[in-house]
Amino acid sequence: MTGRSCAPASSSFEVIREPRRRFNSNFTPDKYARFLRLLDQGSGTHVGFRNSETPMFLPRALFDRMARDGAELIHQLMTPEYLARSEETVPAEYRVPNEDARPLFVQVDFGLTADLQPKLVEIQAFPSLYAYQPFLQRTYLNAYDLDVAPDPPFEAEFRRAVLGSHDPENVVLLEIDPQQQKMMAFMMPAVSGYFTWNYASGLALYWAIGNFISIIQQSVMNRTSLGREMREIAAKRARRKAGTAGTIQGKR
Repeated sequence: MTGRSCAPASSSFEVIREPRRRFNSNFTPDKYARFLRLLDQGSGTHVGFRNSETPMFLPRALFDRMARDGAELIHQLMTPEYLARSEETVPAEYRVPNEDARPLFVQVDFGLTADLQPKLVEIQAFPSLYAYQPFLQRTYLNAYDLDVAPDPPFEAEFRRAVLGSHDPENVVLLEIDPQQQKMMAFMMPAVSGYFTWNYASGLALYWAIGNFISIIQQSVMNRTSLGREMREIAAKRARRKAGTAGTIQGKR
């Protein structure tokens, strides 16, 4: 499905001209330097990859188009026929009982052509940039003093999706194979280096930027109220474990 868009390409979109004109006329290198400083401060670390000097001023209709196309693509992936064929490709050792009927998170990544037509890049079923995207938007607004209404926050929806009605202390992010996950910290740099050296530079750049953004995302997430809450819970569990050495905790 790479490179396809669902709706016909007859709809044309244009950059919103007036905010673009104001931004260009008011831009200064000092404002861009301020933007970079705010990114580093908010992330708690230096953002190593290059950041654009400007946000994009795109019409809401374009986002609505991508939302419709994304929903259509996801519905195609959730048909019984596709799920049955997909299930056949999963090795037996990776199949787990009580699998959810649908993934909790699904992201549809689009690229834009020169005439702002969305084209599918990939679909992935795990949280991606959920913390970084609103943070980046706020940083643009603050650094450049933009008179643009931000998108509504979705932290409450994200919390509800992850925690549901449960106490955060009783919600655990579980790895099927934690040891293999640790091995990836050593294997991924080697694998990425191999592909970077032997394959197209665009793919290598995509992976490198994706890894950088994931690091920033985790750093930003750790600084949100939810991240602080999860660290406090982890510290509480560590203290409880240290105070009950030699016993087995029955609480799940």
